[in-house]
Amino acid sequence: MFRNKKKPELERIERQRAESELEARRNQAYQDELHRQEIERQRRTLREQLRAQKELELRMARERDEASRREAEAERRKAEARQRENERLFKEAEKKRMKLDCQAAERKKDEEKISRLEQASPETLRDLRELIRDRFERDVKIWSRRGARRPDRPIIQTNMDRADAIMEEILIMIDMWGDNSDGRWDEEDWEKVQIIRTKLYPIAHGQIKHNLEYWSSGTSAVCVYIGLYVTKIDGS
Repeated sequence: MFRNKKKPELERIERQRAESELEARRNQAYQDELHRQEIERQRRTLREQLRAQKELELRMARERDEASRREAEAERRKAEARQRENERLFKEAEKKRMKLDCQAAERKKDEEKISRLEQASPETLRDLRELIRDRFERDVKIWSRRGARRPDRPIIQTNMDRADAIMEEILIMIDMWGDNSDGRWDEEDWEKVQIIRTKLYPIAHGQIKHNLEYWSSGTSAVCVYIGLYVTKIDGS
């Protein structure tokens, strides 16, 4: 009878012990799960931090590269602008230099011409003869091409420009001969000078500039007078 009373007590104790062990295992499992979750959370946080740090580093690197690119582009543009400005200044200086050289050459040419013309004497009649002969020959060339087609027009224009320049030189020479107040000319030579002035000078002033329509209309009066006096000026 004593044994029968003790058995239920033992079973109760055993059951409590089993329940306690089960509860302990459950608590341990719960704590283990909490620990695992905490570790996973920490790992996830660390991964996010690392990813954010990497993204920040990449963004900063891109920004540095972009800043460097913009700086290099700005320097390149500045260098190109400096080069263009230097080229512009060089061209401008070269243009001014060439202009000054041309002006100096023109002044020298004019001075030489004036110096030569100021020394006008009967000998300059021979110079005039050569100028008139040159003008006459060019007039003949222009007249022969009066019906020229368009491709030949530049050749005609070149001859006309040169003929005009020759006539201007002739007029300057005649103007510089003066009035023979110093008696440099003998009577025969001075008579030739007067003939030249009377016949050539007024016509040349009126028709000094050539044009194609003028040459298409008929023989130039200037051409006629030059032709008449080419051989008369020096008496040949």
